[in-house]
Amino acid sequence: MKWLMGVGIALGVLAVFTHVGAGRAEQAFPPVGEFVQIDGLRLHYQEAGSGPPIVLIHGASTNLRDFRPSLFEPLSQQHRVIAVDRPGHGYSDRPAGGWPDPAEQARLIRELLRELGVERPLLVGHSWSGSVVLAYLLAYPQEAAGGVLLAGGSHPWEA
Repeated sequence: MKWLMGVGIALGVLAVFTHVGAGRAEQAFPPVGEFVQIDGLRLHYQEAGSGPPIVLIHGASTNLRDFRPSLFEPLSQQHRVIAVDRPGHGYSDRPAGGWPDPAEQARLIRELLRELGVERPLLVGHSWSGSVVLAYLLAYPQEAAGGVLLAGGSHPWEA
């Protein structure tokens, strides 16, 4: 019974440590964009520039800041560039229940883009988001100008 109490105390300490660490990270890296409510979820995005739209979708364990030191600014010189925090990443809310599959993430991103008045964007997916871009193109082929996969994952693989 003592070991069970010890486990409970250890989990409590870890929860406090996580909460404090998350607070520090949020202070060091506050949101850089705007928010839109889609299906009860708050989705975070950043946008700049004007012209034909390009949507940047980050990979597995990152957020929209992944594109800031590389593609975001140069592309915004001639395009309307929108970088999105995928659901459950960065400052975008995580949906309840199971982790959304690429098709559900594509649907949520489509709704965000519709809310912003974006028509026929070029979608750029890095790493895991290659599957999100492909799901978007399959589900809404007439609503996208095309897709670019940067080391994009498109098929299941053995872990």
